[in-house]
Amino acid sequence: MTATPSPVLFPNPAVPAAGFAIAGYDSDSTLALRETLQANHNDTHGYFNRQLKFQNHIPHHLLAIWSFGANREALEATYKHELKEQTLIFDSPSNISAENYHEHLGDDNYYKAYLAFFRDEVQVKGTRAVLHEYVFSPKANTPNASPSKAISRFLDNLIHPMIHIGYGLEYSLPGLVVEGLTLAATLDGKRVDALYPSSLFSDEAAVGPGEHAFDILQHIIDDPSYDNTNKDFNPESFLEDTINSHGDALGKLAAEWLGASPNIDAKIEEVLWACSLLYAVNGTSKASPDAAIYADFFLMHLVTSSLFIPSFIPHLSIEAQRVLLQSYFTTVLVVWVSRGRRALDIVAFYSKTTVNPKQPCLTATRPKWALSSSTNPWFGIMQNSIYHPDDHLCKIQRAFAYNAHRFGATPEGIFKSKLREVEKLDGTIFIRAAGLTATRTSQLSDAGSKFVWDFAWVA
Repeated sequence: MTATPSPVLFPNPAVPAAGFAIAGYDSDSTLALRETLQANHNDTHGYFNRQLKFQNHIPHHLLAIWSFGANREALEATYKHELKEQTLIFDSPSNISAENYHEHLGDDNYYKAYLAFFRDEVQVKGTRAVLHEYVFSPKANTPNASPSKAISRFLDNLIHPMIHIGYGLEYSLPGLVVEGLTLAATLDGKRVDALYPSSLFSDEAAVGPGEHAFDILQHIIDDPSYDNTNKDFNPESFLEDTINSHGDALGKLAAEWLGASPNIDAKIEEVLWACSLLYAVNGTSKASPDAAIYADFFLMHLVTSSLFIPSFIPHLSIEAQRVLLQSYFTTVLVVWVSRGRRALDIVAFYSKTTVNPKQPCLTATRPKWALSSSTNPWFGIMQNSIYHPDDHLCKIQRAFAYNAHRFGATPEGIFKSKLREVEKLDGTIFIRAAGLTATRTSQLSDAGSKFVWDFAWVA
């Protein structure tokens, strides 16, 4: 079930310079992590459902719970549980080389061949050079024999190739970068290709001084042209429908957000806040009376993917950083609009939530000598995520924990923006959102529901 890990592809994970980890892992759990990651790399295909392109999430799940302190037993049990639904890897019809690289893009029959190709490329050229050449360079995004721009494949499939590569960058695991590049190569990207114009890779993309992300959100909320987006909701094409009706306008707004000479660090912070806000505040306003939050499956992926932007930045040129930020924020806006683009009632969110959500594992009797009944709610949230069977829960809680670590001390009144009620926003949004999500996912899993997240479109 496990394999001897390659010291090149799956070394000991680095302590992330731009990520999140806490005390808890040790040499044995780390070896178990590496063994299971290597086994997954050797034995499984990138998609457990090849027709729908549902991606293998095993590495995401393992790294998220390892970062929370999962031991060998938990890691091996998780791998065994996830392995049941995976597709085993199979030989490709032929090898992939630099000469025929474009000929089989979008064809997952060539998953194993692209995997071998990118293994060689990363080991010879290094991660930074390969990311530039195959994802962010103008050449990789110029119409040619490929079915779509490289950035389209990188952000397709609900941003999963970016997420997968992001784990590799965060923990310095080249094997995951290789897998993520392979996932991007085996997607065709056609459904999102129109979102990322050629101007994105030239100076034409730079306009104005740059708007705050919150200002852009309020502009979209106030614009009546978005009112009936996906009113006749089609679960199989709602993203494409939104791209067709509003993709150009949302792309222009993303360009206005970035501006001509952006402060990259400030823009990253805006994205991290915006993605959490869209999931959490939107979710409380859409929730049914018996649910803690409408845990939107698609908006959840904005939170989990945004976590990796800080890990990409050190590996990218200034030009590539701009491409990443603008294309990613365009994707964020499209996903949000496709899911109903409700007004963000921040005051109501704070009135319905708590900074001290109770978790089952924290209900032990308080000792008589305790100075306070207060505990750190994050410990329970992270602990419960380790043994929850759904792989997305640990990922979103890890993202919220990272944001709380980075922005938790932000006081009310710090934000000055056109977004209504934004003056009420503070750093407690992340623990509030994590608490709601923990409650919601425990409600559904305890009831035996197969679906932990909410998928339906709710106006």
